[in-house]
Amino acid sequence: MTLFFDVVLAVHLAALALAGLASFGMPMVARALANAPPEGRAALGALRGRIANAGLMALGTLVTTGTVLLLIGVNKPLGLWFGAKLTAVFVLACVVFYARENAANAAKGDAAAQARAPKLARLSTALLLLVILLAALAFG
Repeated sequence: MTLFFDVVLAVHLAALALAGLASFGMPMVARALANAPPEGRAALGALRGRIANAGLMALGTLVTTGTVLLLIGVNKPLGLWFGAKLTAVFVLACVVFYARENAANAAKGDAAAQARAPKLARLSTALLLLVILLAALAFG
């Protein structure tokens, strides 16, 4: 493997760690925000926004670096597991963007959006874990 491949792989794995942090951290901050006194909500709301933005950046980095890794490092046909992984990544991206829109509605006081938020957080976490499992199966 070349140095370039190793650097891109390191960035890919760092983005995966950041995506995991966002996926697991958002529900914790959301719970704390729901139970926070009014004077603490602004700080937690800002933290929630930063985590959400970091998660989006991580997702974009994962897609970009994953594509680069594919283009420079794969010398064999990719099988069914890889196709399943790409499908899971697409579904995860859709859920992340829907959750972001849902969070904006929840911030405006939409009760249905507030009730959906924990379910979307659990779904995105499960999808991230599925992507990791499928990547392990695809690449051995």
